Amino acid sequence: MLGGPSHIETWDMKPDAPQDVWGEFQSIATNRPGFCVCELMPKLAQITEKYSVIRSMTSVTSSHPAGHYYVNSGCVKTPVFTPAGYRAVLMQQQGASRDVPGFVQLGKGYRPDVGKTGYLGQ
Repeated sequence: MLGGPSHIETWDMKPDAPQDVWGEFQSIATNRPGFCVCELMPKLAQITEKYSVIRSMTSVTSSHPAGHYYVNSGCVKTPVFTPAGYRAVLMQQQGASRDVPGFVQLGKGYRPDVGKTGYLGQ
């Protein structure tokens, strides 16, 4: 979610933290005891048994573009090897039709690697 809301405005409201840590929204209870979400997500608060919130992700870098690349490819970017992105690998593994693309990625934004091809192997 490039440019999306932060964790303290969605899944990690920190209601027990000092007030200067809070975001501008309030937390609401969910159907999972002890788990709160943002007041703007009442329907998600009702179906917490249908999803998981992963709070243990880390990155190999503090650089946001390099971190995004790692999350989307599973590989550390190097100047000599560009792996294919997850979506391309999924389409290859699922035997996607050659007539209609399984996904389309448009735009580059601030990421110059977006829209370039990567290596899928045999």
